[in-house]
Amino acid sequence: MKNVFKLKVFTAIVFVVGLLSVTTASSTDNHDVSERDEGWVYELVTKDIEPHMSLQHEYSNNTSESGIATFQVTDTLSTEANVSSAASFAAMVKEVGAEPLIELGESDRTRTSVHFVIPSHSTYLLEYGQMIVKTAGWEIRYQDGREVERNQVYGEWTIGATAAKEKL
Repeated sequence: MKNVFKLKVFTAIVFVVGLLSVTTASSTDNHDVSERDEGWVYELVTKDIEPHMSLQHEYSNNTSESGIATFQVTDTLSTEANVSSAASFAAMVKEVGAEPLIELGESDRTRTSVHFVIPSHSTYLLEYGQMIVKTAGWEIRYQDGREVERNQVYGEWTIGATAAKEKL
């Protein structure tokens, strides 16, 4: 058991050191220093856009006519990030390329009526939820064309609704 733990710790340390060396090596390759006279830049390391399904339901229509399945779904929309400033978050959003539905630090609950048309004599898996962006990287502040601050940051925010209907 102790050897497994040591291997996991060693692997994690190698990954982090490798990530830092890759990030450091590429930090000057991604942006033109002349563009960085002042302000914040977000250097992307990871970006995932994935669905968070709040409804998953198997629905059977055993009738001879198409039917409609209707659901009331409540979702939470949120935007959070551990950045130093609003300008840093704006740089993060720009680099990721996906706008949040609500402002940084806010959370909101929505209730939506979702309708699916189900063909006769069929069974479907019905899904509805929100698309979530998860990103991690570096916020870098430049002053007079020089890097003066670098922090490891992450962000997670809702970008929109998604629905799926899969025939079973």
